[in-house]
Amino acid sequence: MMATTALRDTLDALAVRVQAVTVLAVTRDPAHLNTPGVLVGLPAKVVKLTGCTWSATVAVTVVAAPPGGLEALNALVHVLPELLAVCRPVDAVNPTSLAVAGVELPGYLIPTPITWETP
Repeated sequence: MMATTALRDTLDALAVRVQAVTVLAVTRDPAHLNTPGVLVGLPAKVVKLTGCTWSATVAVTVVAAPPGGLEALNALVHVLPELLAVCRPVDAVNPTSLAVAGVELPGYLIPTPITWETP
């Protein structure tokens, strides 16, 4: 249970760091994503570095407001530098889309590295 708590705390801390640099709403819960907004997703590429240290890549996705037109795309481009300063992506940032309330909205996927320790 402590390992799960450490990972959850690390994801929460990432969400707080992202929220500190953007006016957009940030959530870890896809059911509560308000657009435009940022979703701190699940960890992937989980690797054990040492006996107690783990690393992973988290999908941080910034999503445009509906209907996702040019104004919404320009707003994404405007907030991207702020998010990159916090997320420091491990790979290229890629355009993506995310279905919100049944509507596909454009966004950027920012693969963000995290590490955490287990007891």
